[in-house]
Amino acid sequence: MCQMRIVKETAGVEEQLFEDVTRLEVTGEGRLAITSLFGGTAEVEGQIQIIDFNAGRLVIRQNG
Repeated sequence: MCQMRIVKETAGVEEQLFEDVTRLEVTGEGRLAITSLFGGTAEVEGQIQIIDFNAGRLVIRQNG
């Protein structure tokens, strides 16, 4: 099974939000539903900036 880490990027600074992510769904303009293997589902605001499959990393850009 292949899980991803999700980090947010705000004003050039990265911070890890989730790990062991198994599903990401764009639910509306600027909204993402993230499901992790162990932590259930959460919804965050942001836009997908980078998906790096080799590193298992997805970067979300958030304004502010």
